[in-house]
Amino acid sequence: MKILFTGNGTSGSWKIRGEQLGDACDGIIKPKATRQDLKHCDVIVVVKRISDQLLCDIRASGKPWIYDLVDFYPQPECTAWTKEKSIEWVKTRLKILHPNAIIWPNTCMMRDCANGMNGTVIYHHHRHKIATNPIREHIKLIGYEGSREYIGEWLVPILKECIRRGWQFRINTMELAEMDIVLAIRDKHVNGYAQRHWKSNVKLANAHGSGTPFIGPLEQGYLETSVGMEFWADHVEDLPRCFDKLENSSIRRNIRDNFLANRITVEMCAEQLKGFINAM
Repeated sequence: MKILFTGNGTSGSWKIRGEQLGDACDGIIKPKATRQDLKHCDVIVVVKRISDQLLCDIRASGKPWIYDLVDFYPQPECTAWTKEKSIEWVKTRLKILHPNAIIWPNTCMMRDCANGMNGTVIYHHHRHKIATNPIREHIKLIGYEGSREYIGEWLVPILKECIRRGWQFRINTMELAEMDIVLAIRDKHVNGYAQRHWKSNVKLANAHGSGTPFIGPLEQGYLETSVGMEFWADHVEDLPRCFDKLENSSIRRNIRDNFLANRITVEMCAEQLKGFINAM
């Protein structure tokens, strides 16, 4: 069975769920696929967002399609939505699109929004060929991967703690393995129900994949894939406690070894997806 992976081809999620997962499935990888492209596959996987033209072409093709809807809701608009409005928006959108099946980013979103539709949860795998953290004796660098605007109110407390401890804080300037600790924080202005409950586990997956100690919020995507050695910080006041414990290099080595033993690989996700498609 030949699987075609398509989408806008510009987001980070496309790189992971389109290119990397598609390659592991021996699929056809074609961002912004045309009606001609759709002729060469048996099933279509659309990642994140689908254009009106692509939807029209898929319907005309008669091929079954699966929607990997990671982060497909409007951001930051959804931050102000209640749980009820968030769920209503997703259900309404899916009723319009009417995919044959859905790949959910976590169990919470599937429970909230599936409404009887066929689907499965496939968590994010870690970045392909990610380097392993050597775990240094003393902490020198902590880091954050993602949009700078999402740090917001956390930035000043992080910098104060770094100055006090003689550490450096960097954003998107190094590999995870070069960080002694990775932070996955999010400012309250982009932290509504959808983000807290439906965001993927991708940042934790990369921490697991590289064995880098992780500090993040109690989000569903992280909780569902936790291996029990993550550090949780929902408020800036939680940071000093986490930093104090992670200064112990033995703790960080134990974290690395545990993370590496429980990481989610692209091969695991590919086998899960192929099994789901074969059972459809």
